[in-house]
Amino acid sequence: MNVAQPHRVLVIDDDAVFSAVLARALAARGFTVDTAADGASALALVRANAPQSAVLDLKLGAENGLALIPQLLAARADLRILLLTGYASIATAVEAIKRGAHDYLAKPVDADQVAQALLGEPDGSDEAPLHVHTPPLRRLE
Repeated sequence: MNVAQPHRVLVIDDDAVFSAVLARALAARGFTVDTAADGASALALVRANAPQSAVLDLKLGAENGLALIPQLLAARADLRILLLTGYASIATAVEAIKRGAHDYLAKPVDADQVAQALLGEPDGSDEAPLHVHTPPLRRLE
């Protein structure tokens, strides 16, 4: 009997409460979840656990999530990266894609949106189009 392995995801965010809540919500949806609060821990976990996906926050304390994208991909070339940010902009989304991110979501975000972005499009294609979900203009102001 061939049983598929659960989808392993790494949540990289310096907000411990957000990480814990998202990890618990993704685990409830069938994902195997690891968490990291900084770039060094994230790289170590990518090398050790070989996740299929990473949920990466744009701001990691003094670190920048954009700078971490190429490093994560160097450690695991097929890693699917979802960048999350509370500071959504088209320029940041474009830069994230240039660096290798597969998707980009603005906070606040719910676990269903994250799960859908991690799994890609339901049509089974390898390349899912970028979904830039920006908050309403009133919230950005």
